[in-house]
Amino acid sequence: MNVENGVTMVELNTSNLCNLRCLTCVRSAPEFQQPRPIRLSLAQFDVILSRFPGLEKLQICGFSEPTLNRDVPEMISHAKIAGIPHVEMFTNATILNGDIAKRLATSGLDLLRVSIDGGDSETYRRVRGANLAKVTSNIRNFTEMSGVPVQMEAVLSRYTMESALGFPDIASALGARSLAIRLLDGQDSNLTQDLIYDPTYLKGLKQELAILCQKLGIELVMPLPGEQDFPSQCTVWSEVYVNERGELQPCYLLKDRVVGNLLQSTFEEIRDKQQAALLAEREQNGGFLDECCCNMSLLIQSKVQDFAS
Repeated sequence: MNVENGVTMVELNTSNLCNLRCLTCVRSAPEFQQPRPIRLSLAQFDVILSRFPGLEKLQICGFSEPTLNRDVPEMISHAKIAGIPHVEMFTNATILNGDIAKRLATSGLDLLRVSIDGGDSETYRRVRGANLAKVTSNIRNFTEMSGVPVQMEAVLSRYTMESALGFPDIASALGARSLAIRLLDGQDSNLTQDLIYDPTYLKGLKQELAILCQKLGIELVMPLPGEQDFPSQCTVWSEVYVNERGELQPCYLLKDRVVGNLLQSTFEEIRDKQQAALLAEREQNGGFLDECCCNMSLLIQSKVQDFAS
């Protein structure tokens, strides 16, 4: 496809709602206040989609559970009709059943990414407060209907480390083709004291997981500190984030930097107005400090060094 305005990927939040309060999420922090429910409408989605002609990838996730917006299957269908080659969705899959599962099965979804934090049922229940057997059943039923490939997503923290060798078996039970494990990084977490940056432990765990995944025919994706494949060029204005209000952030990992609203302005209008200020800040600071994904590998590597010393 011909990317007309330079944006290759959009990460889209379709609501501000979640049905879980996971132990490691900021939603479980004592000071967190549940916001007034907001759901992106299908008409609003179509306006946002029109702002990105030639888009290569749409990722539906963000700070919410997508299946709580009943229009998500139609949003995916509209994105595929618009010609977007790859559309994927994150979900906790606890309510991926019934009518919404049937509509998602025929939506044209290219990849379903299922978040599972815990290598056994009890750890999953403790971290997520949900039933792992129900999630597994939902995913198996969905893939039988749709044939959509599944990737299991897991976060490694001090809460999940003891059960981590169970991740491959759960991925296999889900019918997942791949298992992606990332470190709890403190950016979206309520429990920064439970990060794991012990390089010896992480390297050994990855080796053991690789053996288990190979036996099960599952691809393991687990970049350790220093192994992250971050882009050689800044992704500002090319990989963007849009929230449920239609507000734009110029990079999908640039936190709390709203630069305009796509329901009111075109992408080009927003970019041209904000470009000079963002470039000046980047020149002055040598980046966007801890907020920017381009510095995340350095940030994590620093923590590893601190741990080792």
